[in-house]
Amino acid sequence: VDLERNDGNGGSVGCGRGGGFGGGMGQLPHVATTYGAILSLVILSTGPISHQITLYLNRIRPKLYTWFLSLRTRLPHVGNGHTYSRSNGVNAGMDDTDDYNGAVGYRVHHDGEIDVRSSYLILSVAKLLNILTVELTRG
Repeated sequence: VDLERNDGNGGSVGCGRGGGFGGGMGQLPHVATTYGAILSLVILSTGPISHQITLYLNRIRPKLYTWFLSLRTRLPHVGNGHTYSRSNGVNAGMDDTDDYNGAVGYRVHHDGEIDVRSSYLILSVAKLLNILTVELTRG
């Protein structure tokens, strides 16, 4: 089983160079496809190719951890009945003058939306791979 074969276009099938799994060749890594891929590999790791999968998972752990941290995003302060959306907050682009309350969220991919789903998926995968740290959970 070749878990890191070349896709013929300079990329690899599996965990990308920057971390995470995409939905297909040439696609951006996404936390949902990464979650699905890791869970599938964990399930397969109990079968006849368990040694290969365990080695592969151990090899990609640092890359995934770094990618997860790169998806962390500061969240604006939300209060007084105000909410935020793509047009008035999180994805509209924050700078240092924005009101920030110390909360963070995770994007589903670089420049993607921020929602509770991405936080759940990242923290679940981090727990499974034993890379869950205070740095990932803070905020």
